Amino acid sequence: MIYFDAGATTLQKPEAVARAMYRAVGTLSSPGRGSYPATRAAEETDLRCRTLAAELFGVTDPERVVFTSSATHGLNIAIRTLVKPGGRVVISGYEHNAVTRPLHAIPGVEIAV
Repeated sequence: MIYFDAGATTLQKPEAVARAMYRAVGTLSSPGRGSYPATRAAEETDLRCRTLAAELFGVTDPERVVFTSSATHGLNIAIRTLVKPGGRVVISGYEHNAVTRPLHAIPGVEIAV
């Protein structure tokens, strides 16, 4: 699993991102949510983004690339996928609540600092 979060350390809204966001919001469509032209266009854009990310990170199947709404959401998915009840996890003493809270919610997990 590769976890990539650049949101906190990159420019927040460079011009290209702002233009893409404007186009996406203006179409009011979501990939996989219908069969009309705007949805198909959103699906094509989604697949292009997944394919580019897959190539960048050496992932063979673009469908294995997952986009999340935030770092917290991504961490929750990763922790719930990788950490099993009764498991053991080693973390630093500086972990964010986005890491520690989901760990504490898994039954019987031993957390070592």
